[in-house]
Order: sequence, then structure tokens, then C-alpha cells
Amino acid sequence: MLLGAGLVLFAGVFAWLVRDEPAAPGGAGASIADGARLFQQYCGECHAADDLRTQLRDGGAFARGRAETFLRDHGDATDAEDLTILDYLAAADTR
Repeated sequence: MLLGAGLVLFAGVFAWLVRDEPAAPGGAGASIADGARLFQQYCGECHAADDLRTQLRDGGAFARGRAETFLRDHGDATDAEDLTILDYLAAADTR
């Protein structure tokens, strides 16, 4: 009983300590400008942002998931950079 209570206490303390961790690179904390820059660096030579943006918006969450899966094996960007690029493409106001 004492061991179980200790584990619950430690889990609660851990959750309290990590509650304010900064956003990971490529997540919601990344800016649209970062995404635009990364898109130009890794994708812009072969792809038009407006074409990809339309596909992501029209397909919703399903298209986003497929794009994430595709990008893991396509191009030289890291996973975090891929997410930042997708956030840029999915943003409502990118102009």
C-alpha cells in the first residue's frame, strides 16, 4: 500500500513539473514564417504551395495524416521540419 501511494505521489509531482514545457520544434509553437522558409528550402523547387495547401484543406485530418506519413520518406527535412511545413500549408492566412 505504501509503495502504491508513493508511486501515485511521484506521478502527480512529475505531471505538475512538466505541465509548462515549451512546445516542441515543428509543433504549434513554430511560426508560419519558419514553415514558409522550410517549404522553400525543401519543397519549393518542385512543388507549389497553393497546390499542396488546397489538397490539405480539402482532405481535412485524413489528408494531414497521409501527408505526415508521406513526408517521412520524402525529401531531406527532419520530422519536426515536416510538421512545421504542414502547419504552414494548413494555416488559414499565409499571404
